[in-house]
Amino acid sequence: MPRLVFKNMEKEEVKKFSLEMSEELSRIIGCPQDWLTFEHLENTVFGGGSDITMQSLYVEISWFKREQEIQDRLAAEIHGALDRQFKGTREITIIFYELAKENYYENGEHY
Repeated sequence: MPRLVFKNMEKEEVKKFSLEMSEELSRIIGCPQDWLTFEHLENTVFGGGSDITMQSLYVEISWFKREQEIQDRLAAEIHGALDRQFKGTREITIIFYELAKENYYENGEHY
C-alpha cells in the first residue's frame, strides 16, 4: 500500500512509469518501494457516443491518510512525470482515496 491504478494508458506505459518512478514516489510517501503497486486497468471511455479514452488519463491512489503536503507533493510528481511522458498531450486527473485502517485487511488480518 499505496495502490496506484492507471486508466487510459497502455500496459507498457504503466510499466515504464513504475520502473522510472517507484523510487521517487516511495521517498515522497516515506514507505518501502515494495509497498507500492502499479495497476493497469483496461477501460473505454465514451463521450457523446464517441470513444474518447485517449484524451485524458486517470490515476487513482488508494492509501492511508497522510499529511496534505505529502499528498500535494505526490500529485505534483506524478503529474509532472506523466506530462513529460506524454509530452503535454493528455489531460491528467489524479484522485486520492483514503482508506480507513479498520476496513483494511491483509491476509485475513485486520491492519
